[in-house]
Amino acid sequence: MEGETIKKKYTTILDMLKKERLTFGNQLEGLEGTLRKQEDEIEKLKVTHVQSGKSENQCTVQKKVRAFFFRKVKAHRFFFLFSIAP
Repeated sequence: MEGETIKKKYTTILDMLKKERLTFGNQLEGLEGTLRKQEDEIEKLKVTHVQSGKSENQCTVQKKVRAFFFRKVKAHRFFFLFSIAP
């Protein structure tokens, strides 16, 4: 009785393993394909990250240049107004 139960479980497990063996290759290829796509996406995101950092730095520099320019313009206006005063 106990031997039959063990044999039945063994046969069931063996059948499941045989079925899995048939689809394992396809499953593995599918997972590897998904992994490659994700790695490609990560590389694209890294490039985007670097580019956004460069853009951010350029914007910061532009803001500083504008601020410097406007300070100079204001200083010249102020100087000009007081230099023409009688």
